[in-house]
Amino acid sequence: MRYFIFFFTLLLMAPCTPRLLLADQAYVTDSLEISIRRGPTTAHRILRFIESGHPVKVLEENDGWSLVQTLDSASTNGWVLSRYLTRKLPLKKQVLRLEEENRDLTERFTSTYAAWEKAEQEGIDLKEALSQTQTLLDETREKLDQLTKDSAGYLYLKEKAETLEKERDTLLHENIVLRTQTRNQTLLIGGGLVFAGLFLGFVWGRRQRRYASGRLL
Repeated sequence: MRYFIFFFTLLLMAPCTPRLLLADQAYVTDSLEISIRRGPTTAHRILRFIESGHPVKVLEENDGWSLVQTLDSASTNGWVLSRYLTRKLPLKKQVLRLEEENRDLTERFTSTYAAWEKAEQEGIDLKEALSQTQTLLDETREKLDQLTKDSAGYLYLKEKAETLEKERDTLLHENIVLRTQTRNQTLLIGGGLVFAGLFLGFVWGRRQRRYASGRLL
């Protein structure tokens, strides 16, 4: 009698239970755990228990019972009450998934924030390096301007020195020419004086000899 009432109750509840598509994935509802039996009645032997949120594949349905295959390493085939199955992810699984997503988002946020801080620090370092480079550039420009001015003075002095060297060489050449001409003139004058002296001496000697001869006569 009790079995009759139990099965009658199951038959009444069966239309209210949402039907699952065959070979569709389902989950154990938010019960603590349910039993998987060898056949579609409570009289059949229990094969194992599965907890809430355990994924299964629905293979067949029969009067409020579903033949399922557990999606785990054991891969058990057996019958469970269809009302304990749902295609929606159970709350426990949803909470676990949300916690996992939250951890993932937290890690991504932490990583992104660390990358942002690193980029910000690199920006600060780059700004400081740019400032130092600008300072060095300004100093280099000042030195270049001073060097340009010094170079202009150096070039002027160099040109002046070259001009003076040319003038010196010209004066040296003119001096050599003048000394040569003076020496030649001196030689000519000296030679002329010697010749004139000799000539005068010769003439004077003849006159003296004539004068002496006249007195003797």
